[in-house]
Amino acid sequence: WVEESFTNFQKGINWRSYVVCDVAYNNVNNWLWTPFIDRGVANRIYIEIKFTIRDCSLFPGITIHVFVFTNFFLICFFFPGNALSCKETFSLLYYEFDAATREPPPWDAERYKLIGRIAAGEGRFNSNSEVNINTEVKSIPVTKKGVYFAFRDQGACISLLAIKVYYITCPEVTINFAKFPATPTGKEITIIEQATGSCVANAEVVAATPTYLCKGDGKWTLPTGGCKCKAGFQPDVEKQTCNVCGPGTYKSEVGDGSCLSCPEHSMGQDYGLSECRCNNGYYRAASDPKNMSCTQPPSAPQNLTVNFVDQSTVALSWSPPENLGGRNDIVYRIQCDACSLGLVQYNPHTVSDRS
Repeated sequence: WVEESFTNFQKGINWRSYVVCDVAYNNVNNWLWTPFIDRGVANRIYIEIKFTIRDCSLFPGITIHVFVFTNFFLICFFFPGNALSCKETFSLLYYEFDAATREPPPWDAERYKLIGRIAAGEGRFNSNSEVNINTEVKSIPVTKKGVYFAFRDQGACISLLAIKVYYITCPEVTINFAKFPATPTGKEITIIEQATGSCVANAEVVAATPTYLCKGDGKWTLPTGGCKCKAGFQPDVEKQTCNVCGPGTYKSEVGDGSCLSCPEHSMGQDYGLSECRCNNGYYRAASDPKNMSCTQPPSAPQNLTVNFVDQSTVALSWSPPENLGGRNDIVYRIQCDACSLGLVQYNPHTVSDRS
């Protein structure tokens, strides 16, 4: 193989190329190999080859001259022939290795695995047509540290114009408020790789761990699970971020809800509140939802009367408070400091009615 320049002035192409054209010899065996290519995180490596190849019909026949001498004449016989080893294909091989070496691996065909015989799929070029640049893409599964690729010529006329070695990943993506890293495709094109996502800032997993499937063509499919924005943070679906609630607003639960303005008689002076604090003199019961307005305590019951029915029974009665404080769920409680629960019975006897 010889390194040469390939120039196409009309298309503005100027490439360095590797060329071989030993069609006039028998038993041709020319090898060209790449440097050691570390596979990194790749499970499958692709190699794209741009090349040209000459049609064997371009090469003139080799004429064999046979001279016969007589006493008075020299007789010449001309036998038309062909190029001795013209081919229109070359071999692409690879050799996996667990360490990079300064010296190329042995040029033993048995150590190299054949990827395929490469032919001019888009056509060959001859003297009557413009140069046809062919592109061939092959791929191999890889398991060791890296790989050498080799090009073996056995009598063709070839120009290797460009070699690109790469692997395919499903790109980094954020979906359902979970971030998935760039994920290499599987060892085989039909294998699907499952990736696990991590929640974006200020979000947490709900229901199931977020997963996404990476197909062999580098496209994601079938997301499952996901994350939701924490209390005090609202989602931006377009940007896939959880944004903090500003002062005067709150978000009480994990989920897709938005920040809400503080309920009546409450305030929120900080960022990221899950509830707003009640103003002085106003309260919220433990069972009250966070979006409920704060209320004042009710006034005392009106018209409280005590009637002794007999020596063991007392009847209490009253009217509702004049001021309910904004509530409609008033609960009354009776307290007897000198009573023993074991000796006293209440009627009604629910816990909320007595103490």
